[in-house]
Formats: sequence, structure tokens, C-alpha cells
Amino acid sequence: MNKETFYYSKEILRQIDFADANARNCWGVIVGHTCFALPESKERRAGIKMICNGFKHKGRVDIDLTWADDYTIKFYNKDGTKIKKTLERVYATELCRTLDIHIESGPESPVPELQFTTTVTEVN
Repeated sequence: MNKETFYYSKEILRQIDFADANARNCWGVIVGHTCFALPESKERRAGIKMICNGFKHKGRVDIDLTWADDYTIKFYNKDGTKIKKTLERVYATELCRTLDIHIESGPESPVPELQFTTTVTEVN
């Protein structure tokens, strides 16, 4: 893995933390213990692998940053060998809430979706 892979992996964690700073704690995810960077591949620019201990899902979850700048989330069975569920085209603003719905809280998740802000102004 290279510096760029680690940069993108840290950015994924920052996006989760920005939406809810306590979410990873609720899921039982600790960087370096139950959360690891995933290398670049044909399908992903970078990613993270989390071993979660949530109310709804216990086990491995992979978050892949695709080359289209969206996320693919894969939920694995308890022994981490088979993919149970895959969510594709998840955007950064939806990432933390989508994870919380499937790992911890269900549809009543208290995590809000992030709002887009823009600094673009029209000149003409």
C-alpha cells in the first residue's frame, strides 16, 4: 500500500466521523484493532475493512471508494467468508447514516444525512 491509499482510507473515516463522531464507537470499531486500510484494486481506489459489533450486524464490513467517487459497502457473514449484502452507489453524504442503519440502529437511525454546501457563485 502507498501513501495515497492511506490518505483515502483516512478520508473515509473522516467522512464517517464528520456525520457522527461517536458512530464508530457504537459499532465497536477501533482503528488498528478492528479497522484496517484496504489496497487499491481494479474495482476500488481505496477502502477500509471494519470488524463491527453492532446491534444489527456483527462481523466484517468493507467500504470501498470506487473509481467513480462513490462507495460500495459489503456486509459479510459471521466468519467473514461470504458476502451477505452489497450496497452500491452510496455517496459521501449518505455514508454514515447508511452504515448505522445496517450495523446498529435500523431505519430509525439518529445519524442525519449530511447536507451539501457550495461555494460556487455565478459570474455572468
